[in-house]
Amino acid sequence: MKITAVDIGGSHITVAAVDMESRTCNGGSRMQVDSRSPAGEILDCWAAAIARCAETHDGTQIAVAMPGPFDYASGVCRVRDQSKFDALYGVNVKDALAERLQIDAGNILFDNDATCFLRGHYFAGCFQENENVLGLTLGTGFGSVIRTGEGYFSPDYWCRSFGDSMADDYFSSRWLLHAFAALGGEKLTSVRELATRGNSGEVFRKFGANLAGFLSEAAPDVDAILLGGNIAKAYPLFGDALEAGLAAAGRHYRFQVSALGEEGILLGAAALREKEPVGSER
Repeated sequence: MKITAVDIGGSHITVAAVDMESRTCNGGSRMQVDSRSPAGEILDCWAAAIARCAETHDGTQIAVAMPGPFDYASGVCRVRDQSKFDALYGVNVKDALAERLQIDAGNILFDNDATCFLRGHYFAGCFQENENVLGLTLGTGFGSVIRTGEGYFSPDYWCRSFGDSMADDYFSSRWLLHAFAALGGEKLTSVRELATRGNSGEVFRKFGANLAGFLSEAAPDVDAILLGGNIAKAYPLFGDALEAGLAAAGRHYRFQVSALGEEGILLGAAALREKEPVGSER
């Protein structure tokens, strides 16, 4: 059996057919989508990408990893004031996609992208069933999910107070880019570009120290922390500061940077079709 798995981000959509027996992704494709576009344009792009993939394996079962806030059971988007998807606020994305794809809305499942990210790593065998793990996605936003023996739940770290505002404003690509520019650096558009700059070390070390301060206060009771998202790829630049800050606070975790990347999110979305419950709104 194959599931059409979808990962929706702040600037892209990725779709792949997931073989549920081999637990592998086949024929994945990624397309840039301007999340600041009108609702109709965004939904048309998403539907077209999903349809192209579904046609390759006659797939009518669709599972979508979506950032929050989002009502995952009903399919209504609650994202606003995050410089993405403002036009989709209050829109029933499930119904809108079902209409465009000409399928029953019940064939489309949604879950939080961070939850899918962590579930996918368990689904792929990256962790033992008895391991408690915190998954953090570091990219256009700050996603978080914890898995214990009782299942998955979101600690909603993104909206917790930190610094002068909330955690999402500090542990996302926009903070890194703004902080670098504020120090007299160039105005860059991506963390990947920032990581190539020889004078970016101070910004990444500050990012790591800030994250250590946040996690020291949050104090998750887990064995390991799984990092994903574009910022995680720069772990060599901020990891030392992160681990040193946690050690100074008496906190010790095993850190693992995702080797699956986006495939982990797609696998986790597809695994919704098995026995896992739908996650929280963020």
